[in-house]
Amino acid sequence: MSTVIRDAATPFLSALHRQVSRPRGLMAEVGKAVEVAQRDLFLARNREPNKKNWPKQNFWKKEGFDRTRLDQITDNTALIRISSAAIALKARGGEILPKRGKYLSIPLRPEAYGKSPRARNDRRELFLLKPRSGRRFAILAKREGKAIRAHYLLVPRVAVQKDPRAVLPSAEVVTTVNVAAARYLQREISRLQGGSS
Repeated sequence: MSTVIRDAATPFLSALHRQVSRPRGLMAEVGKAVEVAQRDLFLARNREPNKKNWPKQNFWKKEGFDRTRLDQITDNTALIRISSAAIALKARGGEILPKRGKYLSIPLRPEAYGKSPRARNDRRELFLLKPRSGRRFAILAKREGKAIRAHYLLVPRVAVQKDPRAVLPSAEVVTTVNVAAARYLQREISRLQGGSS
């Protein structure tokens, strides 16, 4: 399990929390605001069509929205945890290697998308087209009438490019923190003024 870590707000909050009578309340307020903003981003990404316009697998909801939470609050910090190795890979980029066998399966048809060839009902009908000498891929295909249709490209590794939209950008984190902190401070001021009259 990986955690995406971004700390764009600590300097501002460190200066601010010294002036607040209940800093843990401030941290809870800004932490919740950032959690909500990050989860909203995941829902917005989930509504976007996928690149090939194939049936949606709800990746951003399952791996992002459902696995993001305000995890820990202290007088100095609020930790928002995204408990997803897949989101960490999207945010940082990297390489995927097969966990079992020699190949990763890349779907080539809508009916193969989101399904492992091992889990398909028709897996006995799939057959391997071996690569030519020197090529580092193979194809799982299926005979359909007189045609042979490729269903999966089998490759030894996949490079994942860094997605700058996978997590909130630093500037948006800072803006969210500023708005939430100002809201909290306004309530604190009102509370203190009410207590002094």
